[in-house]
Amino acid sequence: MIFPSKRHNPAEQISTIAERKQLHSSDEHSLYLTAVGIKPVTLQDRFSGEELRVLKRLGMKTEDTYKMYPDLKVTFVGRSSANVSLAAYASNDYELGNALGYPSDAVSRYSQLTSQGKPPALAYLHNMIIAVENGVQLPSWLAYVDHIPSEYNLKRGKVAESSEEYARIAMEHTVRGNYQLACKLHVDFFNRVSRIMADAGDIKQLMHFHYQIE
Repeated sequence: MIFPSKRHNPAEQISTIAERKQLHSSDEHSLYLTAVGIKPVTLQDRFSGEELRVLKRLGMKTEDTYKMYPDLKVTFVGRSSANVSLAAYASNDYELGNALGYPSDAVSRYSQLTSQGKPPALAYLHNMIIAVENGVQLPSWLAYVDHIPSEYNLKRGKVAESSEEYARIAMEHTVRGNYQLACKLHVDFFNRVSRIMADAGDIKQLMHFHYQIE
């Protein structure tokens, strides 16, 4: 048997799926938070076979439909069929973001920027670069932010309260219930920051092009 028989241990069950699918720590974390009821739905690369059986044993519902991008092979996973359907059949970023459980103000800001042709993630990366270049120590809970906050000025220590609360709740549950995953998240986050800093020049150029700032 490929998967362990500890059916009531979401951390172990999700960890085994992650190893089988070679999930990045952020995807494993999203799946774990969904399994323990912190997130309503997560979007993952297509699951099949034993992976689906494990999710079913954990009480999870799944849907392979992706209305916004029908050709992508993905699986929506959640604890409620209704919530999973909301995500699977979302027709725009706003509906999808809300269905995935991100803070409503973050979803609104993300939708606003994309409608203007401005990549939200680019602005977030640029903001992080400026903070690091000015010697700001990034808070550990940033490793648990899996979306673009509606407000973020890391240099001044200002991040939307909704996103900080979201991240702190995720951190608390993960450290307490899946410490091994929490350690992976922290290591991967700071490795990612190092890679971002290595590409700082290119990111600044892109930021200038899309946002018309220096």
